[in-house]
Amino acid sequence: MPIKLLRWITLALPAGLIAEFLLGDQYLSGAPAPVVEQVVEVLLYTLFYGSAAITIREVTRRLGRGWPTILLLGLAWGVIEEGLVTQSLFDPHYLGAHLLEQGFIPLLGTSGPWLVFVLMLQMVWSVATPIALAEAIATPADGGPQRAWFGRFGLVLFPVLTALAAVAVFFASVPGVRGYDPDPLRLLGSVVAVVVLVVVAVLLPEPGAARDSGRVVLGIVLSAVLLSAAQLARGIGDPWLAVGVTLLALAALAVLIGALRPAPVGLAAGAVLTYVWVGMRNAIPAGPVAIAEQSVLVLLALAFTALALVRQRRGSVH
Repeated sequence: MPIKLLRWITLALPAGLIAEFLLGDQYLSGAPAPVVEQVVEVLLYTLFYGSAAITIREVTRRLGRGWPTILLLGLAWGVIEEGLVTQSLFDPHYLGAHLLEQGFIPLLGTSGPWLVFVLMLQMVWSVATPIALAEAIATPADGGPQRAWFGRFGLVLFPVLTALAAVAVFFASVPGVRGYDPDPLRLLGSVVAVVVLVVVAVLLPEPGAARDSGRVVLGIVLSAVLLSAAQLARGIGDPWLAVGVTLLALAALAVLIGALRPAPVGLAAGAVLTYVWVGMRNAIPAGPVAIAEQSVLVLLALAFTALALVRQRRGSVH
């Protein structure tokens, strides 16, 4: 298999599956859609999230930047998806889930708790986690820094694929069908936020030459505990207390990462373990079929994560 195709599969497929399916939002033959529709969703989300993750990684590594740039671009991606594509940040009827009822901020036209929660999901799980796992699997044989995987053609191809998939996702949830009239100022604000985040991300200084400490287990524990706390915070009755706990957990994780320098693959593994229990919790109310399918997804995710951990260890040994 050509190395570039293998790298595409290693990053694109996990990105879509982790972002939408491991979370427990979609089931291949369970509620709420028929098998064919769900299979199409697997392909669409692989193209959507996968192309976005590859684009972010390629831009970051081609510029010689590090994880702060990936995270900021992941945050920008979250604003693109939730503010411009699905518009869940502003649509009070989105999925009929009443996402904006608690902690609504009139000035921003969105809910504070939902804003923090969904952007965290996109930055951590849709972008950073699959990139960290894929890079661990493709650890350079010489132990050197990560580099771009695709040539200049990839810098054009993957953004185009992301845009095409974004159009498909948008029309799959056309605002007009839901009785929602987008506010142009909110959309413009989202565009401005994306531009600012992207500019800051690419202007960040190049990282130092020092490698991570190789503390994989430490990364797993820190990530699993603090990201689980951020997930559990959503169940707190007071919406602003939930926001505070979420931000505190993320801030604590950022500080500990800076101080202890755990291995990125360990942090990604902890994020996967967090989604494992969240996804199973979400699958239980949907019934036995959903539980069975979620169990298969969990096994696949754990196997992929184990492969990344083994490859990272083998690379560090060499």
